[in-house]
Amino acid sequence: MFSIAKPLLAKAALVALDHNMGKSLAEILLHDGLNLDVPKAFDEFLNLGMSDILSYDILFIDMSSMSGVRDVVGTLIEMRLEYPSLPVVLISSDFSGDDFGMSRRSICDVSLRSPFCTTSLEIACRQVFINNLKWQDLVSADLSEQAA
Repeated sequence: MFSIAKPLLAKAALVALDHNMGKSLAEILLHDGLNLDVPKAFDEFLNLGMSDILSYDILFIDMSSMSGVRDVVGTLIEMRLEYPSLPVVLISSDFSGDDFGMSRRSICDVSLRSPFCTTSLEIACRQVFINNLKWQDLVSADLSEQAA
């Protein structure tokens, strides 16, 4: 399934309080030999420290198990600016559909509507890296403008 993404994904993290989400995502990813660490909460992940956070190749965040996107938008924006090279996939049943574009770029690189199918996850795992490179370019350009 993840023939294209597999070489890119060595270590993934999932922030989710819903153990069913973690279990199903882990099963899909582990089927292809990908490691998935499941921190208990978003705060726990953010407290890992820079080197530990940057050791992940991708971060999945299950918004459905949290208080919702509106309550954590500020934290997501701060995290994205502090760690622009960390590709982020948001998952939520509140989304109207999957978004593989960059309309939510300030909070994630790709978003999936839950429940998601394996094909959507595969597309997300490919597109998240493309979008993340564009995000890094935007952040870098903003920093250059601010310095000038």
